[in-house]
Amino acid sequence: MSVTPLPSAGTRLVASLANATRRPPRESVGHTLLPLLWTPAEFRLLLDAAPASILPVLVLGGFCKIRTSEIRRTKWEQLRLDDGQLILLTGQTKTQRARVVPLPGCAVAWLRVAQKPSGLVWPHCYSTLYKQLAALCGELGLVWRQNALRKSACTYDELSAPGLERNSREAGNSPGILELNYLSVDMATRGDARKWFNLFPKTASNPQGRNPEIVELNACSS
Repeated sequence: MSVTPLPSAGTRLVASLANATRRPPRESVGHTLLPLLWTPAEFRLLLDAAPASILPVLVLGGFCKIRTSEIRRTKWEQLRLDDGQLILLTGQTKTQRARVVPLPGCAVAWLRVAQKPSGLVWPHCYSTLYKQLAALCGELGLVWRQNALRKSACTYDELSAPGLERNSREAGNSPGILELNYLSVDMATRGDARKWFNLFPKTASNPQGRNPEIVELNACSS
């Protein structure tokens, strides 16, 4: 009996892109259709306006692809900011498998703004979190989009550094689930991805809130 080999992850992604128009590009909230992804401009608004209490939730979800349930179990002691890593332990992840999550430079910079020496990153319940997120969005003229942070992080990461196996491993999903439920590469560009991961805190020495390494490199070359 012959066995038909399964298509590779790369082949599945190509097929996903070819069939992108078949996927609903928006999700419904009440009678309002909302984009599946946050734009870099929208995420900048959220990051700049977020109180320190919910800033880590936005950062870990939007830059690091971590589930809200996993964020709620994460302690500050697990965030190795100097090494650019978060170590999620067995029992903290949905898959019940420990994993190492890379922290991009933008995530490290924002986490240092809200950093605490110990304790849970988010010590309160789900309802309190979503009320605060909804209130923050309301102040900015936005509407909170369930799971859009994680979808944005996965999509922009895939666009900026294609690698479905790596992306899914860091997100704690299989490649098939990632491309089916989280990738919306037809709704964004590689330029959007560069802007997304170039969102840094605004400071006196970096008023534009851009990657300081790139800013310094441009200054040296001018």
